[in-house]
Amino acid sequence: MANNEILQIVVFSLFFGVAAAALGERAQAVINIIDKTSHIILTITGYIMALAPIAAFATMAATVTTQGSASWSLTASDHAPDHDAAGC
Repeated sequence: MANNEILQIVVFSLFFGVAAAALGERAQAVINIIDKTSHIILTITGYIMALAPIAAFATMAATVTTQGSASWSLTASDHAPDHDAAGC
């Protein structure tokens, strides 16, 4: 679904904006619907951002519950690069 094809979105948005501006008052109903929809989407985004810390805590709590507190301990060897594979 998302393939980083932002150029198509930008070009479509430009064409849509120019066409809406050319239509003037006749396009006002569509502009109002898009404006109200964007307010709804931004409100939903605000809800998600408000709940994100709770969801992150719940995920951590579930991990600790199922795997124990040892799941938090990381050693340097867990993230150290493999020098043998690099030929060093």
